Amino acid sequence: WATGDRLVLFTDGLLEARSGAGEDFDVSGVTAALYRSADLAMPEVLPSLLAEAKAHQGCHDFADDVCILAFERRV
Repeated sequence: WATGDRLVLFTDGLLEARSGAGEDFDVSGVTAALYRSADLAMPEVLPSLLAEAKAHQGCHDFADDVCILAFERRV
């Protein structure tokens, strides 16, 4: 992998963030959120991703545990 590449790992609780209409945030929501945050510095990516998932579900508490790890190759 090349300098600047990023790897984001997450648990299923992020995918299962459910909107009031019953729609999960799912892989497409995570992917779209990560594309929108591509120009952000790495320390800003995770808060941005969490904010989008919380906005999708309309509340700040997740029904399931959420764990996210992110890595960026610097050299």
